[in-house]
Amino acid sequence: MDYEAAVIDFLSQEENLPFILELSEKVGQVKDKLHQKFWKKVETKLKERLNESSLKIDWRLILDDDIFSSWKGISLSPITKSKYLYVYPKLEQWSGDLRLFYGIHWSQQIETSITIQLINDFLQVLKDTGYIIGKSSWWPAYQLTDIRPKSNDFLLRISKNIDSHVNNIIDIFWEFFSDNAEMMKNINQAIASNERCP
Repeated sequence: MDYEAAVIDFLSQEENLPFILELSEKVGQVKDKLHQKFWKKVETKLKERLNESSLKIDWRLILDDDIFSSWKGISLSPITKSKYLYVYPKLEQWSGDLRLFYGIHWSQQIETSITIQLINDFLQVLKDTGYIIGKSSWWPAYQLTDIRPKSNDFLLRISKNIDSHVNNIIDIFWEFFSDNAEMMKNINQAIASNERCP
């Protein structure tokens, strides 16, 4: 009998079962607590970066309310924006395996193509550097990471050194944001002045 089978046999014995069943109910709560701690740390670290940057004049940080759900994350919203449509950078967890990804997000779902050349040129630049383009009506451009913040492996790592892991994630997202903040601001200005945009 291998180790895993022996452990399962031991844990499923009648005298061990009440404790195991009670413990299993708590495991999800512990994972949720670590997951929430991760996102709160991301929020804190990003807020520090933003407050130390001249970009704080044009952008504000927003952490989604229900961070346990898929398609939730943190974004930098433009302070001055169109009433209806604008773009902004977002770091989010993918549906299903909750893998982190980041990129440019629309403020509303876009089912038709946008005819502003500035947007199309920017998306081509991102495509040329490896971003996924045109696969989502919410995300004009995004990049997947290998980070799964609800996985057992990741939760074990952040329980030992959360600052280091969060800083690595923030570095990736902040570089994308700071490199493209001016372009996103210009795109939002172009959208606001273009009556043909939905």
